[in-house]
Amino acid sequence: MTWHDHALRYSGTLAMSATGQFQMDITVWDLRTSRQIGIYNVPVIASAQGGSGVLIGGSVAVPGDSVTPTPHEHLFNLFLQKQQDDSLSVVQNCPRIGECYAGQ
Repeated sequence: MTWHDHALRYSGTLAMSATGQFQMDITVWDLRTSRQIGIYNVPVIASAQGGSGVLIGGSVAVPGDSVTPTPHEHLFNLFLQKQQDDSLSVVQNCPRIGECYAGQ
């Protein structure tokens, strides 16, 4: 699945670890320059949101990007919708209250 925020573009895969915890493998790019920033494996929190919705929350610590060139953290809260083929698609990413970005 892919999503973005004000500075970064993400591509990630959701999986469950051997211990039963959810995690994502995420590749991160700078949105302005298209430069790959890194590949991360991060723990996430997943919760059902009604019938076919799922909320995934987590964060990625990056060394910097074109908006903020110093090390910092990007939060993500993905609202996913189950599709007819049982895949999940990103409806929106809302890293903070009042800050949402449409899914891709």
